[in-house]
Amino acid sequence: MFKNKKVALLLVLLLIVPMVLVACGDDDDGDDKKVELNQTLESASGLTVKYPEGWATMDEGIGVSIANSEEALNADDITGDMAAVMLMASSLADLGMSAREAFDMFGSGAASEVGENGEASDVKDVKVAGVDGYRIDVTDDKTEGFIVGFEKDGNMIIGIGVAAKDKLGDFEATLLAIIESATYTAPAAE
Repeated sequence: MFKNKKVALLLVLLLIVPMVLVACGDDDDGDDKKVELNQTLESASGLTVKYPEGWATMDEGIGVSIANSEEALNADDITGDMAAVMLMASSLADLGMSAREAFDMFGSGAASEVGENGEASDVKDVKVAGVDGYRIDVTDDKTEGFIVGFEKDGNMIIGIGVAAKDKLGDFEATLLAIIESATYTAPAAE
């Protein structure tokens, strides 16, 4: 069913096994509140990511997930005021390609795996963390989100942000801030 196991795993994490983030603030005006990213996760995969206090993290081996609670990390469906972020990274030298080539390869794979009820946009050139980057918007019956990628210090950072249908606007700035905070140092060879 899946042509590329890595892409399938990432899409499972994106669409089926959501990790939840809760927007800060008590009002429901739909404005994404800028949250203070005052905690730091240093993962075994070499990623270092900043995230808000009180949120749970999970090192997935190939990347990291961040959520507002342990319960949220194990949720089966994204609903209501839920959102999720997953990050992964690799050295562009190890990949042997440019950041655009790496993102095009990942994006094409992701677009082909969205499913019959989902849609993926074409790759768009955007600014991420103040540098040139790339973005694909994705949506299905229950969720909407994005995949962004950018080069930072010779490394490719990929971030996946997702929220319940029609709620992405409530979370997008926070999800992007978490993704933009990411740095990567390749783990030492064993």
